[in-house]
Amino acid sequence: MHYITIISLQDIMTEETKSSEESIEEEKVEEITEDDENNTENLGNIEFEDADSKPELPLDYEKKLGKEEEEEEEEPFVQRNIKKAITYLDGKSRRVVTGTLIVFSISIINFITWNFTHWENLQYLGTFLSFILLLACAAGILISYNVYNSDLVKNNDIRLSGLILSSGSVLATIFFMLYEVSQNPCLLELSEKNCDFVKVDSLRSVTTIAVYSGSLGVVMLIYGLGLLKKPLVPYALAIAFGGSLILTIVLLMSAFEWIEESVWLLLLPLLFLGMGLAGLHHRRYQLAGFVIGCYISGLAGIGWLIEPNLASGGFLGGGLPMTGSGLLFILRRTDREAREKMLNEAQELLDTGYPSRSLDASNRLMRRAQQDGVLMQDARMWLSKARALTGHREYERSITYYSMALEIEEQNENIWFEKGNLHRKLKQWNEAENCFQSATEISYTFGDAWLKLSQTKERLEKLDEAEDNYHIALELECDHGLAYLGLGRAQSKLGKVKDALKSVEKSIASMNDEIRGL
Repeated sequence: MHYITIISLQDIMTEETKSSEESIEEEKVEEITEDDENNTENLGNIEFEDADSKPELPLDYEKKLGKEEEEEEEEPFVQRNIKKAITYLDGKSRRVVTGTLIVFSISIINFITWNFTHWENLQYLGTFLSFILLLACAAGILISYNVYNSDLVKNNDIRLSGLILSSGSVLATIFFMLYEVSQNPCLLELSEKNCDFVKVDSLRSVTTIAVYSGSLGVVMLIYGLGLLKKPLVPYALAIAFGGSLILTIVLLMSAFEWIEESVWLLLLPLLFLGMGLAGLHHRRYQLAGFVIGCYISGLAGIGWLIEPNLASGGFLGGGLPMTGSGLLFILRRTDREAREKMLNEAQELLDTGYPSRSLDASNRLMRRAQQDGVLMQDARMWLSKARALTGHREYERSITYYSMALEIEEQNENIWFEKGNLHRKLKQWNEAENCFQSATEISYTFGDAWLKLSQTKERLEKLDEAEDNYHIALELECDHGLAYLGLGRAQSKLGKVKDALKSVEKSIASMNDEIRGL
């Protein structure tokens, strides 16, 4: 009686294994069949090919299973909306920079037109555009979060000081201008013959000091937010000082005749600007120069209503770093968004059945990441190449790139799982066991990893451990039909015939339920 039961069990498992092997094949490669002897001698040598032959390969890492979401305290209104703005601007950095440069170009044309026509409305338009440049300064800081994906080392004290200096300088300038205009309405007139020139000079001084302190505050702010590395701070300070010094020289030229002919005085601030732009561009931090330039141009441009030379000095001192850094940022495409686009391209080519083209895209991606200095910071660069090599059936090389990805993200269970699947295809059972074991240690509730670990242990004839692992897999989210079938196979090898029959019955019932659910 037992002999007939075992034969029937073997027939069921053999039939199920054959149907599964015929229906699943990774990327339409040639079907690899096992020796006929291994299929007929005993049940223990049957390899049940299942979902691991066609694994899901998400580009973005899935959220780790089993980690309960902690209840987070509600964020303040301002912080919550800033995060929403950063999310909204994700992928729009080039548009923001391009739009700002267009606004600045309109400001320049508007200023030139005003010099010939002296239309009062053009002054108000120029002031409005200057406020837009200040808003572009804030937008430049927000898009920096999306562009630079390295770890942000923040300094709250410096960040707060920079925020106070930068925003305080703007508010102080606007308040002082409004107060003086309310006391001296003639300041808004084209002719200032009846005005107190002391008031005009004081406005010039206040605006100039505000530009110096405010640009310094912007540098402190972006450094405190972690958007500027410490070795690059001197370059940013050089841009802030050079742009502010140009504004000072332009204002002095309008006040003193001997300085008006001393154009050579501009050589020193231009030297600072050149040094700062070169340093930031070399390190791929063009947005820092762009933000500083927007701030200087916007803050000085507000004073156009009172003193046109403030606008001309601000457009010159702030326009040079803003246009230079902005154009370099647009042309070089070294930001994170460009790498994301290449990453998606490589995966789409692989998903649509073009492994060779996907491999080429992955090679370009890695070269770009190396140029940007983030190759050893983002494991997805290596994963893209590993998956492309897998699609190209270069499995040995693919394992090397999976190992490099794990050097960067050792605690990512999905990478261990994918690498384990690759070892299974190469029949490297010990290596596969180590990978699946690591995946389950990182995420205990990773049901698919437990299932593959059980199947691998069964291959290695570790039947007691395999049985225990099958039971764990059945408690988690995985293919319960395969798990029950594997459990029955392991139990039959251990001589637990009745338990094996029950497991097989549950496997058949589970598979029927799945079929009915389709």
